[in-house]
Amino acid sequence: VPLGDLADVPYGMNRTRVVLMDALLNQDSTTVKKRVAQAEAARERARKAWKHYLGTYLTPEEKVLADKLDQAIGALERQG
Repeated sequence: VPLGDLADVPYGMNRTRVVLMDALLNQDSTTVKKRVAQAEAARERARKAWKHYLGTYLTPEEKVLADKLDQAIGALERQG
């Protein structure tokens, strides 16, 4: 369901930020390893959901918006 995919994208991105902030605040090696793994899983979930959404039928207006968001997501992943 495209709406579910759209919900998973910001969830995964926000979850990534939250667990990385926890890793910065609690810098013991066990927590850092756990949080980095959680961040990677959340980012992958968001990527898969976004890719799945892009594979669904999009109206011309949705396509324009999706292309813009796709560029922004790419920039965020490259630049942090």
